[in-house]
Amino acid sequence: MTPNQNQAVWELLRQGLHRIADQAELAWEQGDRFAPDKRVPIAKPIEQLIDLGNWELRRQET
Repeated sequence: MTPNQNQAVWELLRQGLHRIADQAELAWEQGDRFAPDKRVPIAKPIEQLIDLGNWELRRQET
């Protein structure tokens, strides 16, 4: 995982969103994009880290 992906997971854990953090980590480790459940409120800075983590995943594919 990239540093930004690690940061996103850490921030999710810090916010008490352990299940979502586990899902994000698993997705990124498998090379998949991560899309959190829209019903769970996630702070905008963490959403931005998730978007960046997904973008970095695409960059690694090229």
